[in-house]
Amino acid sequence: MDSRTRMSLAMSHEEPDRVPVMCQLALGHYFLHCDAAPADIWFDSQTFAQALVALQRRYRFDGILINLPGRPPDWRSRIESRRQEQNGERIRWRSGLETVFPPDDNPQTYLSGGERLPRASYASVDLHDPAVQRLPGCVWNTWHTPELWDIDPDADLSDPAAYPKWFTGALEAVQKSGSGCGCEARSGGGRRPEAQATPNATGGRNEPRNRPTTHEPPQVSVHVEVFSPFTHLMELFGYEQAMMALVDAPGLCQEALALFTRNVLAQVQVYAEHRPDAILVSSAFAGAGFLSRTMYREFVMPYEDAVFQAIREKGGKSYVHTCGAIGDRLDLMAQTAVDGIDTLDPPPLGTVDLAQAKAEYGRRFFFKGNLDAVNEMLYADDTAFERAVIDRLRIGRPGSGYILSSACSVAPHVKPERLQRLAELAEQHGRY
Repeated sequence: MDSRTRMSLAMSHEEPDRVPVMCQLALGHYFLHCDAAPADIWFDSQTFAQALVALQRRYRFDGILINLPGRPPDWRSRIESRRQEQNGERIRWRSGLETVFPPDDNPQTYLSGGERLPRASYASVDLHDPAVQRLPGCVWNTWHTPELWDIDPDADLSDPAAYPKWFTGALEAVQKSGSGCGCEARSGGGRRPEAQATPNATGGRNEPRNRPTTHEPPQVSVHVEVFSPFTHLMELFGYEQAMMALVDAPGLCQEALALFTRNVLAQVQVYAEHRPDAILVSSAFAGAGFLSRTMYREFVMPYEDAVFQAIREKGGKSYVHTCGAIGDRLDLMAQTAVDGIDTLDPPPLGTVDLAQAKAEYGRRFFFKGNLDAVNEMLYADDTAFERAVIDRLRIGRPGSGYILSSACSVAPHVKPERLQRLAELAEQHGRY
C-alpha cells in the first residue's frame, strides 16, 4: 500500500495496512540535516520543497506538511547584502529590514538596528486601512517574509485573485516530487555549501496565478497549512496586547476575526485549486494556557468552523493544530466541522490522555500526535523512546483514525536515527 492511500484511509477511519507515520519537523531540523543554506530553505520554494521531500524519504514518512507559503522566484533581487556571521547568516533587505538566521532555529526579522518589528495597537487601529495588514510584525509572523512581496498595497486579501501565482509554488513543487533543485539530506557532518554573496533575479513579478497543471499524483499525502483567524489576531497586536484586547475590546477583536476569516478562506480557495490531500489550520494559541472555554467559544470556534466548512466544501480533509492544554475542549472542537486533531500534547506539556480521547472521540476525529516531542523524543533514552512509540501504537491503532507523530514539531536536534525508527516500529507494532 502506498503512503498516500495509507494516510487517506486513516483520516477516513478506514483500515490501512498499518498505522501511518507523519511528523512535522521544525525548520531548524531541515537546516541541520539538508545541504542547502537555511536562508535558501526558508525563502526559496523549490529548495524548501526539496528539503521536505528529502527528509520525508529519509524517514519514510507517509505525508508531508508544507508549512511555509510559496515565495517569489526573484526573492534574491530584494537583497542588499548577505553575509555569514559567527552564529549564522544575516540578510539585509533593500527595504532596510534585516533577517538573522541561526543554524538550527527559525530566523527572526528586525528593523535596522535590531529593533522589534511594529505591530498594531488595539487602542488606535483602523481595521479598514489596508496598511494595517502590511505591518512588518504581522507579515513576518504569518507570511514569514519581511514584506508582502508582489501584492498591491491596496489589494483585498480576502480576494483569491490578490495572491500571486508563486503562493502555491512549494505545494506544486512537492506534488511534482520536487525534482531538480539539488537539495539533499545530509547523512553525516559534511559542510553546507557557502551561501550566495550577492543577490540575483531569477523570475518575474505580478504574474497571474497558474491554473493547476496535470501530473501524476505523489505517492505520499501532501498537506498545506493556513493560520487560524485567532492566530492572525494574535500576530496583529502581539501576544500580550492581543490578550488584553480580548477583555478590553471584544467587539474590535470580533471584527478583526471576521476580517481574518475572509482572508483565510481566500487562501483555502487558492490552495484547494491544487487539491492537497488535507489542510492544516494552525491555531497554536487556542489552548487552555491562553483561553478559557468561554473565550474559546466566542473567539475561536465560529471563525475556525467557517474555515473547516470551506475545506470540506472543497472536498478536502481539515485538521487543527493547537498546542498544549486542549483536553478540556475536545468536546467543543467536536461541535465544529473539523475532521482531525493534531498535537494532542500529553502531560506535562499538555492535558490529553490518548486512551481517553480515543475512547470518547475516536470515531469523531482522526488523531495525529501525542508523542511528547521533548521528554519522549528529544531527551529520552532509546528504551524510553521506543516504549513510548509502541504505547501510542497500541492505543491509537484500534479502529484506525490514528497517525503516529510527535505532538508538536520535532525539535531540531532530535537524532535522525530516532526518526527513522518510527516507521520501523509502525511496521512491527502498528499493523492491522
